[in-house]
Amino acid sequence: MNRSSQVKRHVSHVRSYFSYCPRCAGRLEWRQPRIEAPYQRCTACGYSMFNNPIGATEAIIIRNGKMLVMRRTRQPRKGYWDSPGGFMDGFETPEHGVIREVREETGLTFKPKRLIGVYVNDQYRYHDRNVPVIVVTFLGSASGRLKHTEEASAYAWRPLRSIRHMAFRYQLKVIRDVRRLP
Repeated sequence: MNRSSQVKRHVSHVRSYFSYCPRCAGRLEWRQPRIEAPYQRCTACGYSMFNNPIGATEAIIIRNGKMLVMRRTRQPRKGYWDSPGGFMDGFETPEHGVIREVREETGLTFKPKRLIGVYVNDQYRYHDRNVPVIVVTFLGSASGRLKHTEEASAYAWRPLRSIRHMAFRYQLKVIRDVRRLP
């Protein structure tokens, strides 16, 4: 997909959601810089609104050559296998975010050991629009007992080589990257 069609798709997903300034309730208008992504600017107070990516974390936990996966109970991608993780809280570091998310979703205590990579999830649907998500993915160990939570309907330990489908496309790249680690 070329840059022009990405910008048009981006604008069409965001345009219907924001019409008024969150600061003064003035009218927002679209601005299209020559190089940067489009953004909205308030005609009354000059406030600028950008559609920046949202930060998230993800944990890859492997025991005896098998990766922990969980079946999603929420949209988007409800019912699909996923790895533990989620959105970072404001001013939270990726390391703290992944530790918190693993605890919330599995009951396990996660210890990040290695940054696998930073990935873009371009499939995250929120209120009928795609939201860009930047996912910081860590490989680590987990201790404690796996506890069922409202985040997942099932948990499984799957051999890395047997995982062919996950909730989001980028996760298959994560698995390929993990398999290439020494």
